[in-house]
Amino acid sequence: MVTAPYDILRSGFPYYMTIGQRRVTTNPSDIGFGKENIYVLIRGGLGNGVRVLNWEDENLGIYEASGELGTGAGLLVDEEENLYISDETGHKVIVLDKDGNHIHSWGEYGENPGQLSRPSGMSFDPDGNIVLSDTQNNRVQRFT
Repeated sequence: MVTAPYDILRSGFPYYMTIGQRRVTTNPSDIGFGKENIYVLIRGGLGNGVRVLNWEDENLGIYEASGELGTGAGLLVDEEENLYISDETGHKVIVLDKDGNHIHSWGEYGENPGQLSRPSGMSFDPDGNIVLSDTQNNRVQRFT
């Protein structure tokens, strides 16, 4: 079981590089990868949003989701580099395009199927559906 960063090194994963640092990635909570960019979900400190970096550690800006984002918890990037952000305090998922423009949001607070309470981690299943950890409802939901 890996419990600390140094355990990763002991597990056979050698250190390669650090990107971001405090100057641009205060309180990172998740990361996603595009073809050329690295998307770092940040919360608190310098604000909530997605910091965009490249592998040369150049800061390409921040997407703030136009006031839509409360507390980001999870981040997914699809093949078209659309960004899916789970918003714990807004009880929703926000979708941005690769330029940071708001496409749409979905979800609402509640305990019924399809409703959310503090959504966090997300992943795509083999069919491309979003599988989401609905934390306060103690369940996992799948959205098509």
